[in-house]
Amino acid sequence: MCNPLTTGTGIKTKVLECMAYGRPVITTEKGIEGLTDAEKLEGVLVDRVENFPTLIKKFELKRNYYRLREYVEKISL
Repeated sequence: MCNPLTTGTGIKTKVLECMAYGRPVITTEKGIEGLTDAEKLEGVLVDRVENFPTLIKKFELKRNYYRLREYVEKISL
């Protein structure tokens, strides 16, 4: 999922939903605002919107990103 947010506050539900399905996320700092250490997870790429086209071309889609789902389960408790 590409999430090119440049404004907004709080946790972004669409990012959590995508992660819960074990799918990768390309987003901005605003896109993961409120998610502690999410940018350290494999499958979460954080960069400026201008760099998204390059990131999309380089992104390797793996079968599943289980740690993303585990992260969402952990913060949901």
